[in-house]
Amino acid sequence: MFCTNCGFGNPDGAKFCRKCGSKLVVLPPTIPATSAPSAPSATAATAPTTTPVAPVAPTPISAPATATPTPVAPAPTQISTPTYIPSAAELAVAAAAARATSNQAISVKFFSKTRNIVLLLVGLVLVLAIAAVSLFLIFLPSSPNGIASDTRPYSSIEAFYSADKNETSFIINGELLKDTIEGKCSSGYSVALDGSKEFVVDEDDRGYVVSAKGVVKVTEDAYSLAVISPDGSKVAYSDSSKKKLYIVPADGEAPVLVDEGDYCVADSFSKDGSTLVYTKMGQNSGKSTNFLMAYRNGKTMVLKSGLSFVMAVSDDGEIVYSFEYSSDDEGKSKLYCINTTSNDTVQFEAEAGDLSYAVINDNGTELIYTDSSGSLVYLNIDNPDKRVEIGKYDGCWPVQPQSTYGQGQKSLKGQFYYAYSFGSDNSEILADLVFLGEDLKTKVIAKDVKNCTMDDAAKEILYVKLDANSDAGSLYSMWTDFSSNPVELAEDVTSIDASGDLGLIYYLDVNNQLHCIQGSKKAKPIASNVSEYGITGGNTCYFVATDQGAGKQTLCYSIAGGDMVKVNGAEGKEVFLFSPDSPTVASVQNGNIDVYSLTGNGESKRILSNQYEYLYGSRYDLTSDYKNMR
Repeated sequence: MFCTNCGFGNPDGAKFCRKCGSKLVVLPPTIPATSAPSAPSATAATAPTTTPVAPVAPTPISAPATATPTPVAPAPTQISTPTYIPSAAELAVAAAAARATSNQAISVKFFSKTRNIVLLLVGLVLVLAIAAVSLFLIFLPSSPNGIASDTRPYSSIEAFYSADKNETSFIINGELLKDTIEGKCSSGYSVALDGSKEFVVDEDDRGYVVSAKGVVKVTEDAYSLAVISPDGSKVAYSDSSKKKLYIVPADGEAPVLVDEGDYCVADSFSKDGSTLVYTKMGQNSGKSTNFLMAYRNGKTMVLKSGLSFVMAVSDDGEIVYSFEYSSDDEGKSKLYCINTTSNDTVQFEAEAGDLSYAVINDNGTELIYTDSSGSLVYLNIDNPDKRVEIGKYDGCWPVQPQSTYGQGQKSLKGQFYYAYSFGSDNSEILADLVFLGEDLKTKVIAKDVKNCTMDDAAKEILYVKLDANSDAGSLYSMWTDFSSNPVELAEDVTSIDASGDLGLIYYLDVNNQLHCIQGSKKAKPIASNVSEYGITGGNTCYFVATDQGAGKQTLCYSIAGGDMVKVNGAEGKEVFLFSPDSPTVASVQNGNIDVYSLTGNGESKRILSNQYEYLYGSRYDLTSDYKNMR
């Protein structure tokens, strides 16, 4: 489809020109002759025809199954299927063609004129009906909730302590739990992969599993650093002396002693829960030595002595990565890959550097880590001599569809990564958006980026490219198949939050003004002096706005980019959101604490008041850095 303003060739289905941003004019549809096949579209040679249906997204327009999704500028769209709307001239062309065809097929001997008139009228009615349906489809919401679908998996558990009652209460996903724990609990350090269960320890070292079903005491003596299996079915914990390691079912059955030593602490469960990897300190030839251990199939095994740090474990628990510092090589580390089934250990020839983390694929055959030269490296254990340098970065995490975070990846190739480096003060993070192709060639999509997010269908990425020496930048959208260049959506952006299909985007600018981009509309200002915000329930954004003159804050919301509405009673000197973009709770502090449950679509209810102290929150947004780094 060629732009009538600048002549640029755009793929079929585009509503705006990718070059100049002008609205594209749809030419009348061609009625092919019955003896010849239809001609290919103007973009068929340049655009892939096997691309799946694109999600509803802020910039690219979703296309039919046979069309190629194409980002458009300058405004995003909410249309789920591009639809041609015939003009009056097009209707005349179609009607003439229908009349000509009818006259050839109908006998002129009897009622020929009448039949032609009837057929013409029927044809016109059908064309007008199609046009009406097309207009309806344009304004038809593309998802059940009317604006955007939000399939991101969230879960949050907040703990509150009442000194008067001397008990800890919990709010899980916006609901107050009936069960309480006597005394004040320490922060829960271990949460199941889906965020539904948490292990907490009270002041008397008693351990509990907290979930929406209630509170279950699993041990009378526990060290707070424990590990819950990803499915939440079991907990591995040490006693308060950290000399004995146990595994206990989360429903409170009798614990099983796994191992004991001078120091014995759980580290990681495999995703399927079959393998627990832990470290302990014991004696080796009369000397105290660290051991990397595994508990698998009811048996303990020594993976390797001298190791005490678990980098990563494969989903089935068969592959474990670890490292050790070498005093002979200026503190450089050595990287090991250990098979828990055969107990084979491979030390890679290349020495590794800062190995505080690693990214691996599902079965552990692929690894990304930082080597001693400060380079981010891809490695396949089947071909360890072929190391591929991604760039000079301190680490990275995958940019995955929002609905699949925490589910792992079959391969680390053909993926986008948020590759970061720490600043000189080790606090500032500088990051690039990088693509590692199937051919293991690296492509830097953008430098100095933040807030990368991918839609549920893995077809589109949003990111903010920072301006030089600034915490703000421009918001861009791009297709993951590289079918077009990135398109700028907004400027002076400091942070973003988007629905799962990216059909609804809220962002904060440098002046702390909240904006919304919805469908094909331009960015709309929502509120000023906003400090916190986040999308809840698919199309509702809750945020905290400050009234500078009155010196107070108010909890507000906007539904699908609508005007700001205040939550009744939710205001005070300090207002904050525990989980800004999950359906959990907000807190309003007026001397004492009031807690509101946010249920989406502007609805809220107060569930705790007065005499409560906020202890901690374990918000497990699976799009967080922790889960991405596996």
